[in-house]
Amino acid sequence: MSALLRLDQAHRLFYGADELSAVYRDGERLWPFGPDLLYAGGGAGFVIVPEIGGVFTDTAGTTPASVPSSLARVNDISGNGIDVTQATAAQRPVLGRAPVSRRNAIANSHVADAVLLGTVAAAASALDNGRTIPMERYTSTSTPATLVTTGLHKTYPMLAGIEWTISAYIRPLANRYIYFGSNGAGGQSNVGGIIRIDTTNDSIALVRTFANTFPGAYKIQNLGGGLYRATINGRYTSQTNSKTISVWCSDQLVTTNTTATFNVFTQAPNGPFDAGGWQYEEGAPPELNPDPTPWQHVGAATSDVTEEDTPDFPLIRFDNVDDRLIGTLPGAVSGDLVIAGKNGSLIESVSLASGSAILVGSGCPPVAARALIAVGDLVGAAVFNKTLSLDERDRLMRYFGKRGAKGLYQLGPELLTNPSFDVAGGAGWTTSGLADFSTPGQVRIADVAATDGAISQQVMGVAAGDLICVEYEIVSENSTISNSFRVRFGASLGSAGDGDVLIGLDPVGVNKLYHQARRDNPFMQFLAFSTGTEVVLNYISAKKMTAGAIP
Repeated sequence: MSALLRLDQAHRLFYGADELSAVYRDGERLWPFGPDLLYAGGGAGFVIVPEIGGVFTDTAGTTPASVPSSLARVNDISGNGIDVTQATAAQRPVLGRAPVSRRNAIANSHVADAVLLGTVAAAASALDNGRTIPMERYTSTSTPATLVTTGLHKTYPMLAGIEWTISAYIRPLANRYIYFGSNGAGGQSNVGGIIRIDTTNDSIALVRTFANTFPGAYKIQNLGGGLYRATINGRYTSQTNSKTISVWCSDQLVTTNTTATFNVFTQAPNGPFDAGGWQYEEGAPPELNPDPTPWQHVGAATSDVTEEDTPDFPLIRFDNVDDRLIGTLPGAVSGDLVIAGKNGSLIESVSLASGSAILVGSGCPPVAARALIAVGDLVGAAVFNKTLSLDERDRLMRYFGKRGAKGLYQLGPELLTNPSFDVAGGAGWTTSGLADFSTPGQVRIADVAATDGAISQQVMGVAAGDLICVEYEIVSENSTISNSFRVRFGASLGSAGDGDVLIGLDPVGVNKLYHQARRDNPFMQFLAFSTGTEVVLNYISAKKMTAGAIP
């Protein structure tokens, strides 16, 4: 009788009672799998995985980095010695860490950001399913004029159109009512809601809803021992900015009020209360049915995320402006570029000459120059001098998936009308200035005599928060294009309110950019905006991207 053992899917192996650290055959390591095994037969290329190759704060590699240090060097684990470095301090990415399932995006999630009409001091920590939750005690010093000008407040990021979930732990102590809101610090008119909990019977009521807000859900949990956890879910449909979680407790009953402020609130808290364990998550995780997700601690940098009793893995955060790590290829490479990130992963074909610079971050090989906008924080990256087989791709993605990367992005159907300009006259596109469709299958965009040339189209079938891959082929361009050709996204034709991407440095050939939509069905414009700028394009394609499952 025989059995098939898939070593590449094994997390731990035992020989009798002894746990194995590795499995070899004829001197070749078979397990645990790592990207370095794909170089066993030699070949140019490199692999960086932060927790294995070594990360350093100096280019010589003598001072190991710790979270949240800036990185000057990350070592290659392929065996080819293509270590990547950055000598310029301002262009160094940051070392972070996170569990495989990273959720919380509030910096310093263990303390409040604002204390209104009162004082705050450390309080005894709370326990939720055996996990420690830091708490702070609020004591009022004066009577507020309105409901949200008192208590503890925590700022959280807010992108228009992105669904979100906020939560916090609260000990009301001697106070009867808990008030928990999604927008405080003196302004409560435009996002989410305010809920009230009566601790005598744990009843919950929505006492305020706001305009410009997707109808969400809310919940309160009585965790025992006088500890509660409150949760609100919603979606803000207006501008992008930050909002504030608010917690305050009182014996005063506030019922539904539709005025701009809760001017009926005139009584300060009867006594102190405790709050902590602040959390903000994008999307609609299973917060509300049946239980909220566990709290995660976030340090001063939002790339530093830990969760009690849960392993975390290193990651690298780039600013997507000029952060980069640089190495040099000793030999030519024609094969696959792999970029694995917390939001998703990409595999792209590349062809690089011997002596080419390897740029991880801003300035990656052109086909993936803006890839980090799509993949998010970097879990690992590799270049192979071959096209990976389907089995090799699967093994590689399982490896990165165990370290927190999401699966390979899958492209949806075409979203644009007439993307290859085959329909005469540029049907589907709105033009301004010089936008010439006279050559079938091409468009020429130019700025003539300081009159901008542009083509625009509304990208239909997109919801706020969707990630879009925009691919375009440049046939020709002139010498002035480097700083005067761009792609804009916004709420109307020509608007750049949602993003303005310079693409003038893109080479002739196929290029890509990535954009997270900030509204439903945004407008996209390709614009030549400086006299003399001219570019000819073969096609422009836009497709939604969805991270696939780890195989």
